[in-house]
Amino acid sequence: MLVHEGKLSGIIDLDWITFGDQVYFLGLTTMALLSMQANLDYAEYLKEEMNLNPSQEKAVKFYILVFCIIFMSEKGASFNQSEEAPVTEQEKNLLVKIFEKYYEELKAVADDKTL
Repeated sequence: MLVHEGKLSGIIDLDWITFGDQVYFLGLTTMALLSMQANLDYAEYLKEEMNLNPSQEKAVKFYILVFCIIFMSEKGASFNQSEEAPVTEQEKNLLVKIFEKYYEELKAVADDKTL
């Protein structure tokens, strides 16, 4: 991440160069920004640069959902700490809203057999 004056100003995360689906990292990056309630301009610029086809657009939404579930599962985990990190209702509600939004968007295009 690039931080300027204490604020997120950019992300350098080009995992797609070395492995896997090119849109995988776009889904992760978008979910990370959504969970921080940060500006999505960076993800949108990447999306434009990648010139995604409809199937890839659908895959990004799927990856966002997968990462949202992963982010949900990590809330309250202690990781290397002696105590679990507290989770606020606001944090839970944010993740639920993100999940519901992208679930509905993906569901809306799920029946489109042209993708």
